[in-house]
Amino acid sequence: MMSLLQRLRPPQGVFLAAPAASPVGALVPDHTPTLLAWREWAQAHAGQRCQLGLSSRFLLQSLRVVDDTSALTASQAVASAAADWAHYLGLSADDLATDWCVRAAALPGGWLVCASPRVLCEDLLAVARQHRVRVERLGPWWAQGLQQWLASDAAQAPDAALFLQEPGWCLVAHADGGRLLGLWAQADGAPQVVRHVLTMPEGEGPEAWVQDGPIPSQLILGRAQPLRKAA
Repeated sequence: MMSLLQRLRPPQGVFLAAPAASPVGALVPDHTPTLLAWREWAQAHAGQRCQLGLSSRFLLQSLRVVDDTSALTASQAVASAAADWAHYLGLSADDLATDWCVRAAALPGGWLVCASPRVLCEDLLAVARQHRVRVERLGPWWAQGLQQWLASDAAQAPDAALFLQEPGWCLVAHADGGRLLGLWAQADGAPQVVRHVLTMPEGEGPEAWVQDGPIPSQLILGRAQPLRKAA
């Protein structure tokens, strides 16, 4: 009976934050503190289902803007993003294929290509298997909120912006007419006057933490209230 109830219950949203700084020469922070926090959560929630949302600091993002997504395949979008990462970050195509998990998602306005370290994904999923936690999605913590915003009236306005804010970091999504035209990072967070902000729950750990709560089901207008701290 308990197993049936767990299957019927919506999966929990688990948000994995990142240390504030990356090691010298690294593209993303060390995920060891985050992994330890995730292991504690998995131990306390053995047998449950969840969707894992990664901090933007653990990701490489590249937006390929096109008038019609059918004019560019997912593979072509990935190849284009890989060329930019090679040019600007020194990440070779071989290293990208070997050491990173890459996914392209079609959005109004083009393709959004995200990459996360393969070792991070493998370590997170290994902990999940150890504690019988079923991970139903692993990706950017803001993915669903961004899609919901693009489909809302707010994104139809000229020069619309959504601030995807997490502790010490912020991505800015720029749209026009419901089409995503830009996605860039800024370290100082969203201005107080901005109306459209999707906020990652804040944690209490010195560097990394885990928060859980319901998956965002609608566009959050204004600053979101922090979700409850994981038990």
